[in-house]
Amino acid sequence: MKLYHFTSADTAKKIILDNSLLFSTREKLNDPFDCNLTYEIHTGAEIQNIKKVFGKIFIDFGAEGIDGIVERYLKNPPLFEKSIKENIDDTFKYNGLCCFCKNNENILMWSHYADNHRGVCLEFDTDRDEELFKNPLLVKYEKDIPEFNYFNHYENIRDFMLGIKYIKWDYEEEVRINVNVENGNLIKFKKQSLSGIYFGLNCENIHQKEIKNILSQKGYSNTLLYGTQKMQRKFKVDYFPLLT
Repeated sequence: MKLYHFTSADTAKKIILDNSLLFSTREKLNDPFDCNLTYEIHTGAEIQNIKKVFGKIFIDFGAEGIDGIVERYLKNPPLFEKSIKENIDDTFKYNGLCCFCKNNENILMWSHYADNHRGVCLEFDTDRDEELFKNPLLVKYEKDIPEFNYFNHYENIRDFMLGIKYIKWDYEEEVRINVNVENGNLIKFKKQSLSGIYFGLNCENIHQKEIKNILSQKGYSNTLLYGTQKMQRKFKVDYFPLLT
C-alpha cells in the first residue's frame, strides 16, 4: 500500500535527513474534537460486557474477585467511572499519530499542508516497513459523534477515539499510523520505505536540489523523484519523473 504525507519543503528535509517522522499526541492536533470524543460508560452497558472488561483490567483477581468488583461498581458507578476515564486518558496520553493521505493527487492537501504547493508530497511504501506501518487506521467521517458505550464496545475503543472525525474533514482521505511516543515523538522509518517524492507546482529549485543532495548523501537509493504539472481543462495535477 502507498501512503502520502504532504508537508513543507523545510520539514521534508528534516524528515529525510533524520529518516524520522513526527508523531503528535492528541493535545497537539488542530481539531479539539479529534481523539477527544464523548462516550458512555455505564448507561446501557450489558452485565456480561462489564465483567469481561473488568476481567481484562483486573487480570489477577479471578472470576470470583471480578464478580465482587462488578457488584461494588453497580452499587456506585461514579466511583469507578472516574478511574475508568483516567485509565482511558492514560492509555491515549502517549498515543502518537502521524497522518497520511490515500491520494497523492489531492489538490486541497497540496494547498493546506504542503505550503501552497511550495512543499512536497512524500510517498511511503508500507510493505517496505511493515513494523512501523502495521495496523493502519482508516479515518471515518461522521456528521455527528456516534454512540459509543465503553463496556459494550471495549475492543473498538482505539478505532473510536483515534479514527473518527467530523464529516467536513473528509477531503483529507486520511490514514493514520499510531505508535507509543512515551520515549519521544520522532520515530524512525526504514529508508527503503520512502519510495517517492513529488515536488509541488511552486516548489523552488533550491529546495529540490537540497532534497536531492540529502537523498544522495543519506543513501536513499530507492526513492524516485517527480515533478508536478497542472492538467488542462481539469482541476487536477499530473506527475512526471525527474532524473536523479
